[in-house]
Amino acid sequence: MFDPEIDFDQRLAVECGYVSGGFYPKADCDEQELKYLLSGSPTSICDKIRKAIHEKPSRLVDFRAWTQNPYALITLNLDTEDQKLAKAGFSLRLRFALTGKSTDKITSFDMCIKTTLPTGTNVIPFQQTRGEWEVSLNSLHLDMNKMIAEHRKSKPPLPAFFMDDVIRNSDFFVKTIGGTLRSVYPSYEGFILNGQPVAVEFQHTEDVKNIFMTPYADIVTGEDAEAEAEFIGIRGITPDEVSPQDFEKVMRKSMKLLDKTIRGADPYAIQPNLVSKSKRASHALETVYSPCPRDGMKGAFDHAGRVSEAAALALSLKVLPEEANLDQIWYHIRHQRAKFEREKINVQNPFEMPKSPKPRDLARA
Repeated sequence: MFDPEIDFDQRLAVECGYVSGGFYPKADCDEQELKYLLSGSPTSICDKIRKAIHEKPSRLVDFRAWTQNPYALITLNLDTEDQKLAKAGFSLRLRFALTGKSTDKITSFDMCIKTTLPTGTNVIPFQQTRGEWEVSLNSLHLDMNKMIAEHRKSKPPLPAFFMDDVIRNSDFFVKTIGGTLRSVYPSYEGFILNGQPVAVEFQHTEDVKNIFMTPYADIVTGEDAEAEAEFIGIRGITPDEVSPQDFEKVMRKSMKLLDKTIRGADPYAIQPNLVSKSKRASHALETVYSPCPRDGMKGAFDHAGRVSEAAALALSLKVLPEEANLDQIWYHIRHQRAKFEREKINVQNPFEMPKSPKPRDLARA
């Protein structure tokens, strides 16, 4: 992800009880993430989540690191006309930061392949791992060759699907477009691991508004709000000081505890979610591209295969990424920003620095 990376502050190291500068990061191409859909007022719910995290004795938030992105994150969700990626369990996105309607207002291009998360009533959110392979780009033109070249030796490796079944860049078309207004901040949990204090690090994202659009960005098909917590790694220890099994154990335990904390902040307004933005955007296509659009969003998604039909119709338009209508996308983003300004969305750091650090109780692995 190209969200700002937050350096670990020495003050936090003191509060968590350790002095070592070691760091054991997650695997580069693994995404360990908790995801939640928010109902009601997303800003007030996000406030509750931050407060709930910081009030836990073994957890804390770096108050100074809360950042609201001064731009909108735009995602072009792509697939082949016959939906090869969706059928194989993958998603492909091209994402960029948009600050205006012309190409000179775009920054931070990236191309990302992800595996699809499992769904169902028996799926446990904090035990899920998702493959994620990303490369930076210089424009809205895809570069699958660069993706393959940079991830030949990645762990986990880029799936053979992309190595063996080489698909040309020109075979990918825009299925949906997403726009996100986002804030980020880090949090940490103190643990005792192998007899020494460590801090488990997460990066939180507050997607206070997600909007989904058609390939031409002529229609907003849906919107929602989401909170995420992505595991980053363990501070205070190095890979040669702890076994991979113990690393996994602490990560899962910390994610389980964090999941309980976040859901407990407002159980009725915060619901666990394993449906990705790209899939939710595909679901929303039913509202305009389904044979019966008025019924598309009622009841269960994909009723009578309408999601697949709607996606096929969207892809049949054959909109290439570089053909994205930036004027129209920016029109919808400006409209959403204006709505949030009227609703007095937080534009300043919502945290207040505590007068003095409070004592922390460290959990044991």
